[in-house]
Amino acid sequence: MLIKQKKSHLAVVSALALMVAASGCLKTRSQIKGESGGDSQAQGEDGGNVEEPTPPGGYRYEELRNELTRISGKLEELEHHSRSQNLGEVKEYATRLEARIEEMEKNQILIMSELKEIKDRSVPVTSNSRESGGVTPSGRLAEAQTLLASKEYERAAETFRAILSHNPKGKVAVEANFGLGEAEYAQDNFKKAIVAYSKVQELQPKSSRVPAALYKIGMCFERLNMNKEAKGFFAELAERFPKTSEGKKAKARLK
Repeated sequence: MLIKQKKSHLAVVSALALMVAASGCLKTRSQIKGESGGDSQAQGEDGGNVEEPTPPGGYRYEELRNELTRISGKLEELEHHSRSQNLGEVKEYATRLEARIEEMEKNQILIMSELKEIKDRSVPVTSNSRESGGVTPSGRLAEAQTLLASKEYERAAETFRAILSHNPKGKVAVEANFGLGEAEYAQDNFKKAIVAYSKVQELQPKSSRVPAALYKIGMCFERLNMNKEAKGFFAELAERFPKTSEGKKAKARLK
């Protein structure tokens, strides 16, 4: 904006300079008549021509024109410097943004690698005598849920794993994975809890347990101080299940 104002000012100066030059060149009729009638007076006593002085207007015009050229060059230099400076700031910002994105990608790869390692290390507990003695999966699930309600989290987690070793799919597996997530969450094993909760949606995307599982995954990430990932799950939950209690709680946590 400042450069445009300076250019506008220069245009006015240039116009004034032209007017000054023109006024120095114009002559009245009496001046022309005096010049034509006084040719003999234009000669000196020795018969030589007397050199007329340079019109003041002509000198002023040349001076202004030179000054105008100098200032125009300075303005072009300033404008080029301004563009270069803005370009430098944009490049610097882009570099910082790329570095931040790269760091986030590394963190995401790290957490996924850790989750996979936890999943691979998980060794299912073999069935005990009661299960081999004819206890149904539903009965075993009820037993594990009772242990969970009694806050016997470690025993509950072992029982849920035993159920999953014999029932990796179906409704029982969904309930067992959710229960396992609850048991691990209660013991502050948030990474293990994330793995278990994630299985709920993976096994049955339309299960009634999905909203609660998504909410608990968000809570796990929040407890791990991974707020960006937590907000991602809360946002998904609020969008997909806005009318559920978990969806409403997730929406509140996004504010």
